[in-house]
Amino acid sequence: MAITHSNAVRNAVANTVVDAVDALGVGTGTLNFRAAADAVASIATLPFQNPAFGAAGVVTVGLATANPITDDTTAVAGTVSHFDVKDSTAATIFQGTVSITTGTGDIKLSSVEIGTNDTISVSLLTYTAPL
Repeated sequence: MAITHSNAVRNAVANTVVDAVDALGVGTGTLNFRAAADAVASIATLPFQNPAFGAAGVVTVGLATANPITDDTTAVAGTVSHFDVKDSTAATIFQGTVSITTGTGDIKLSSVEIGTNDTISVSLLTYTAPL
């Protein structure tokens, strides 16, 4: 039997993670698109609102939805394969993979090939706590 969590615990886990994006309440966290998991430079950096996410469990247990995310209109050319979410102090909160919409990435973009000064936007971002 797999380990599972109660609905209340799943919501608490999700809220703990997404609330960390707003750490210190100074400035906003960012969603950063990178060419590789270990890349230092970002291809695009999109600032979150403050707060970054709404409360988990409003629509689906363990799921928190990001508030509107500001577009990046000054992207650097490159091929996106990874993302990370950082708090206002640049500490990484969570990270994952990126693919085109038909791929298996944690975030799906219409294209992972980014040109200089392309506008990068994310219309929906969610975080789901594990079962």
